[in-house]
Amino acid sequence: EGGNRFSGAYRYFFSSQGLQNDNVPDNLRSFIAQGDSLKTLWHSNAVFGGPVMQNRLWFFTPFRPTHSDSYVADMKRPDGTIVTLPNGDRVNRESKIAPNGQLRLTAQLNQQNKIRAAYYNSNGRTQRYDLGCTATSGNRVSCVSPEAAYALPTPVQQSGDVKWTSTLTNRLLAQVGASVGVASYRFEYQEDNGPNDILHLDNTTGWRTVASGTAYQDYLTSVWNVIPKISYVTGSHNFKAGMNLEWGDSSNVIDNHRSISTLTIVNNAASSVTVRNTPVLRLDELNADSGVFVQDRWVVKRLSLFG
Repeated sequence: EGGNRFSGAYRYFFSSQGLQNDNVPDNLRSFIAQGDSLKTLWHSNAVFGGPVMQNRLWFFTPFRPTHSDSYVADMKRPDGTIVTLPNGDRVNRESKIAPNGQLRLTAQLNQQNKIRAAYYNSNGRTQRYDLGCTATSGNRVSCVSPEAAYALPTPVQQSGDVKWTSTLTNRLLAQVGASVGVASYRFEYQEDNGPNDILHLDNTTGWRTVASGTAYQDYLTSVWNVIPKISYVTGSHNFKAGMNLEWGDSSNVIDNHRSISTLTIVNNAASSVTVRNTPVLRLDELNADSGVFVQDRWVVKRLSLFG
């Protein structure tokens, strides 16, 4: 919550491919020349807090940017060539730097009343999230090429809360808290995909090429919450009561290229298509989700009664 003097701390963590062991055993070397490995991994943490007004108002703020990116294991096309990026580099997921920040303010209004408020924010992006090859049943392999992977941005990850605490008497305590959270994420096509590019799924080789079949989807969720509580404590008699009220909404937009998610190919010939009725908007609304609790405890010598 901060205090009457300024203080802070800083920490930094990192690793790299040079600090990582090669996890490909000799019996797989003929199939995988290079396995999954780190490209970049670092975390930077800074925290700082102190007084805005001595004995009345304090602040506390941590900030943490992180970056974690990885190379995928060798992706060999059916002709045996290894997939690379257009610039010739080894294929990586290309995760962007993800900043995370927070600000808390605490105010001592008087001897009986205190208010705390906080704001949180973070976002990130992985350019080729589902990139790579995985084993499937029947000793088959399913591979997603770089241009067919979807990008996964999280542009809005924010929340805020406020809490009021009041000592009404030396036995009676009242608290009221409220919060709101807003979160979004999307499945996006690659930047070099054209408006007519759709996923080509080759059922013969297991390869997914041309464009993503998951994109485009956009999710946005908001949730509000209010929790009032009251406590009465004497030592032999402890009573608590409160409630929770929550409401919000969630929306999902789906809009595939040409309203087609997948073109399936068998033996180099088009076999079928998966068609969606897009664009479509799905909206879920939560009007109220509430609950009430009451807890009572009496202690008489060695006897405790709960209700």
